[in-house]
Amino acid sequence: MNDITVLSLADRLGALDAPYYVRLAGRLLTDYRQLLNDIDGVEDSGPKFCANDQWYGKFKPRLETMVGWGASHSAFKNEKAYDQCYEFAYELLPDCRGGCLCFPMPPMEDE
Repeated sequence: MNDITVLSLADRLGALDAPYYVRLAGRLLTDYRQLLNDIDGVEDSGPKFCANDQWYGKFKPRLETMVGWGASHSAFKNEKAYDQCYEFAYELLPDCRGGCLCFPMPPMEDE
């Protein structure tokens, strides 16, 4: 994870209530940075890939312990922090492809 990505997150969190959230983001940053690094390292070299399978199976449960109602710090037990961190992290996943269940299927023709 590069520093530009981390600064972008800090900007998003800081926009909620600058300097307070930026300071608290420093506490959260170690775990969140590891989550982002793990997402960034997802291999999608096979014939198909499902981003949602990866997200809901591996990454969202970890995020929910950091921000949102399951967070350990009360300042992160809010919808805004959760939504910002969720969107930022999910965007790092490669797109679904190759016929996973999320992949848009062409409309079925009438029989």
